[in-house]
Amino acid sequence: MTLSLNNAWFVDRGVGKGVLTTAINNSPPGEITVVTGEKKSGSAAATTVVLVVTANVGDTLLAWVYSHDDTVTSVTAASGVSLGFTARGSASTHLKFFIGRVDSAMVGVNVTATVSGTNGASFIVLPIRGAYNSTMAFFDPNSALPFHNGPNDSTGQNSSITTTNPRTMLVYACAAKGPLVNLTDPSGWTGIANTGYVNADLATWYKLVNAAQNGLAVAAGTSDAHETESYGDAINGQL
Repeated sequence: MTLSLNNAWFVDRGVGKGVLTTAINNSPPGEITVVTGEKKSGSAAATTVVLVVTANVGDTLLAWVYSHDDTVTSVTAASGVSLGFTARGSASTHLKFFIGRVDSAMVGVNVTATVSGTNGASFIVLPIRGAYNSTMAFFDPNSALPFHNGPNDSTGQNSSITTTNPRTMLVYACAAKGPLVNLTDPSGWTGIANTGYVNADLATWYKLVNAAQNGLAVAAGTSDAHETESYGDAINGQL
């Protein structure tokens, strides 16, 4: 699936940059490849969801995995991410966010999410360019991050993001045991992907900010919530 993000802003920490820029996965402006997949409940070998990913050296892979009824245990790549994927923080074991640094080119590489059982799961992988620097932490260091809420039928989609770095790419995920009916974007946020899987629906968004945030509220709209969960975080831009 190719998602058009015509004004997408991503982190570029190259020499002399120091700002969030429109660099998009080493590809022409206006397009970025987002990969989504789901695992049906009770299917054979249903502890994993495998996506085929193409990414360049120096990219960072952002990966969200959700399973309401099973624990999300890991994300692995068959090649290209020699140091493996790292789970972010100690947020919910059902809605997890992982990062992986691409150190050799990936062309149609299998990236696998593993959960603890055979219930439904959704998986989203987004490659971004330049969001890595060995001298600077990948994530905004604020102690309020990552933020997790839910599961809760009425308020589980509500998240709050507080940042320390004034230049940051915010990311937000909303997931539900049932479908996210009549899903609408949070105000001022841009959609990355929505798996649309009725047994484990997962949707993600991003937002560029150029000032530190204090309890920025974010919530996707839905007319029919099913034990929704949400996750908020921030990726550092360079000061």
